[in-house]
Amino acid sequence: MRDRSPNQFSEVPARIAILALRATADRKPPNTFLLNADPDPLTLDRIARRLAQMPKPLCVSGVNEREHLHIHAAPFDDNSVDKKLYDRVQESYATQGGVVEFLATRYEGDISGLTVLCVGGGHLVSATVRDVRDWQRDYWVERSGYGADFADSPFGLGLGLSTADLAGVAAVIGFSSGGGTWESSVGGIVDMRGTF
Repeated sequence: MRDRSPNQFSEVPARIAILALRATADRKPPNTFLLNADPDPLTLDRIARRLAQMPKPLCVSGVNEREHLHIHAAPFDDNSVDKKLYDRVQESYATQGGVVEFLATRYEGDISGLTVLCVGGGHLVSATVRDVRDWQRDYWVERSGYGADFADSPFGLGLGLSTADLAGVAAVIGFSSGGGTWESSVGGIVDMRGTF
């Protein structure tokens, strides 16, 4: 199931964060959500909108609670371990590039409009490189790891995507729980949280 929000581009980074949380779920992730202490269930569209409207950067985590994925999202405590890890990863992105910067080795000019397919927890989110950069800057998803590669590499097919899913896509990001090791044609692991 591909989650798209064509008229709400600011919500796409939030949708990527939700997808990353779905990938960390212990069982099949639910399709309804709770946010922080609010007891009212939210649809994917509503929770993406709410996350997009919150101050950034956000530290987000989630846990399956019966029929809902309960998402906790809040700005960082400046002295927290998560904030220190977030800052170190942001420094790494600034010096080495982010998760999809490898696309610049194949595509000339501005790559921000290229399509990236994000995969995790049985769901897909179609995004642009710009959306992925915004997600990296705005959301710290606890217990989530990811790997990325060109869409025409075996990586996407290994994630269960079809050639039709990959049509018109420049890169694929596969989300999982924790770090792990991902083999890819662009030099292996992109992010292994928890290994700092």
